[in-house]
Amino acid sequence: MDKKYLNKVNIITISRVLLTIIGVLLIFSGNIKLLVIAYIIMSLSEVSDIIDGYVARRENLVTDLGKILDPLSDSISRFFYFFALAYHGLFPIWFMVFFFFRDIIVAYVRIFASFSGTVLSARFSGKLKGAVQFGGQYLLMYALMINVIQEGGILSDTFLFWTAIVGLVLNISLLFIFKIKGKLLALIIGLMIILITMLFSLNSIHFSINYLTTFSVSFLVIGVTLYSLVDYLFSLEGKVKAIYKIIASFVMIVTMFLISPYFLDLISNKFESNAESIKWSSTDDFHETVNYQNRGIVAINNFILVVSTIENKESKLFIYKNENDTIDFFKSLDLPSYLTQVKDIEFDGEYLYVIDDLLNKVYKLDLLKIMNEDVFEVVEEYSTGFTSSATLATVYFNNEKFIVINDYIYSGYLYFCKSDFLTEGKTLKSQTSFKIKSEFYIKNLSCVGNDLYVLSNKIAKDLIYKIDVAKAIYNGKLQPAIERVILSPDSDLKGISIFDDKLISYGNRSKKVFISE
Repeated sequence: MDKKYLNKVNIITISRVLLTIIGVLLIFSGNIKLLVIAYIIMSLSEVSDIIDGYVARRENLVTDLGKILDPLSDSISRFFYFFALAYHGLFPIWFMVFFFFRDIIVAYVRIFASFSGTVLSARFSGKLKGAVQFGGQYLLMYALMINVIQEGGILSDTFLFWTAIVGLVLNISLLFIFKIKGKLLALIIGLMIILITMLFSLNSIHFSINYLTTFSVSFLVIGVTLYSLVDYLFSLEGKVKAIYKIIASFVMIVTMFLISPYFLDLISNKFESNAESIKWSSTDDFHETVNYQNRGIVAINNFILVVSTIENKESKLFIYKNENDTIDFFKSLDLPSYLTQVKDIEFDGEYLYVIDDLLNKVYKLDLLKIMNEDVFEVVEEYSTGFTSSATLATVYFNNEKFIVINDYIYSGYLYFCKSDFLTEGKTLKSQTSFKIKSEFYIKNLSCVGNDLYVLSNKIAKDLIYKIDVAKAIYNGKLQPAIERVILSPDSDLKGISIFDDKLISYGNRSKKVFISE
């Protein structure tokens, strides 16, 4: 290739794609320390994006290749970062379609304009889109790091400090090497101060970011992206009043929301507006679990079992005894060392099932040995076959016993597997007897008799749905089988179970155990 194409500006642009690949892989890991490193890599990508065009114009290094590479690398970077955030549930996966088509349509608009002798210069809407996507990307990444910490991720102040210092040095080095001055230098330094302040505040925040918040940020990002698309389309016509662009964008955005799975989820449940408020009694967290995050709760006879974890480190089983309406601590047991990211527990007669999200496996444990001998004996283990596994339940239907599981990233279905016919060499997904459709974002499940209780989050609140199992199976989906909707006592419940015909759950924010009266 001609050396004029391999100038330092184009090398910066290409390096941005390589940085993006590394950053995205780190985000997929879900490990809090790797997320912080990805955050720093994102800042390097953004600084390189800001300075490459400036340096190219200042030093007369603008090339035809650069004109193609710069917007292409921007699109690749944004697309894959938002895709990684969508993997963790912070950005609706179906929004990615609008990213993809916006850039394709704008590219073809430019080509069409060039054929007619018209040159489409950079537009304000394009710059606005870039700024909003930049802000949205960092806000969602910040929310992801907060939620991982709230779920048990440990991040030391020392690690934060040195990571921030390394990131600062790398970014300042870029500014020094390429001799960035003036207003652009002030802008970049201002952004770096904001990003580092956000980083240092992570350990000072003691609440999770709910889905409504992240959806609102995502919706704003896509709304501005669509406005940019409309603006480019109307630019072909020449003189078009701004009000028409705004109206067209508004119609497109509203239509997008009306056909979105999120909106259909909201309106498809006719019972939600009539959600029932019931009385709950609560007790403070049974036992001191410093640094542990409770993941699942199950009631077995007069015992209550709570599984807690320090994410990616260790997990414990806390056992409590319930006698005469008094709940007392009984004992705690360390789970096997390889279970570091337990998401849920369920029991079925003589067995306790544990699901680990990191390993994507379900472990069938001997319950009697746990209770009587403090021994975790694995009877069988099954790979789930899912990307991220979170929810378990045992269900009886037509005199047969099923393990029910769903993938919480793509949780459109509940998968029913006959537990008496499972083999360890195959995934649970491949051994599915049947599946039923769910429009819910399912957080947890519990079944007693023919009643399936589904813990779901909608519009920043948790709801508990009582569902007729047989009716749901015959209809192939949960919605027609809803018998009752119950308002939860906490906005972020973890786990749900039934004992003595009472609901029991754990409030992640309030740090209380709730029992229905």
